[in-house]
Formats: sequence, C-alpha cells, structure tokens
Amino acid sequence: MFTVRPEKIHLIDAAAEAPAGHCRATGTVRDVAYAGPVTRLTVRLDAGPELVVLQQNLASTSAEVAALTGNRVQLTWRPEHNFRLSPAPVPASSGG
Repeated sequence: MFTVRPEKIHLIDAAAEAPAGHCRATGTVRDVAYAGPVTRLTVRLDAGPELVVLQQNLASTSAEVAALTGNRVQLTWRPEHNFRLSPAPVPASSGG
C-alpha cells in the first residue's frame, strides 16, 4: 500500500498519453475547491478509492476549474513519489 502527496499528482485528459515511465490512474472529478493560488480536486478512481489533487492556478480561472466537476480525467505521477505505507502493527493477545 502506498500514498502520493497531492501536489505531486498531475491531472490530464483521460484520453491523453501519460508521460513515459509515470504511474497513472483514471477516474472522475467528484469535487473542486478553488482556493486562490491552488485548486483542490477530489477524484473518484475507477479502482474505487478517491485521491486528492492540488494544482496551481497559474493559467486557469475559478470558472474553468469548476467546470471540471464530473469530467473523466487521468492522474499521473512519477514512481519515485510513491510513499510506501507500513502495515499497521497487530495488537498482542492478552492471553487470559
């Protein structure tokens, strides 16, 4: 199991070619929150869970990013940005 920092994930069109060597996942934008310099997008993945993506608002307006809600997208990130999660420790039995 792993996680990826939201600012390391790039959102591209679902039909676009992912950059060579990148990890990818497809899904649908469920929620968009425009927050001045960044937009927080929640994407429901085809595989089931949700991922949060942060993207800078360098060339987009709040109306443009709001229009992404419901769109099919592809998320890409470099494999070195995967952060492996340690499994939760199993509690010791009290043996009674």
